[in-house]
Amino acid sequence: MTKRAPLVNARAMARKHPQTFEVPSKEEIDEITPGDRIKIATSGKGNNFAAERFWCEVEGRTMGRDTVIDCLVDNELLMSDEHGYRYGDMIKVEPKHVYSIQANPHWRAVRDQLYAGDDEDAGLSWPMLALTLGIGGIAGWLLTRRTR
Repeated sequence: MTKRAPLVNARAMARKHPQTFEVPSKEEIDEITPGDRIKIATSGKGNNFAAERFWCEVEGRTMGRDTVIDCLVDNELLMSDEHGYRYGDMIKVEPKHVYSIQANPHWRAVRDQLYAGDDEDAGLSWPMLALTLGIGGIAGWLLTRRTR
């Protein structure tokens, strides 16, 4: 396995440069859903790695004290030989690394329907969920499901 550059702590950057650097709120991070895209960056200062920002598509996440977002690198990268990340790589990202979020409105609408009320008729049925998400989407949804 190729040694990879560390990812930049976007939260620390926002604290260091509050006038010019914004990151998503904790609430926005908590709403990340499979199918969304997140922007992250490699660190390049003082460690012989090239710095590069890039998008990843969220595949799933592990919730809890140590939340981890599983995602696929979704850009052709210019500095792959230097920092070790390549298009299509599956990587694990902590919430502190997220610079930006591009929400996938389709997936978010499905999620909202799944959590629509507590009665029997609310939300999507399993057959409708399967048609809407497909098998891979169901696996991603199950991995990220949380109680409200």
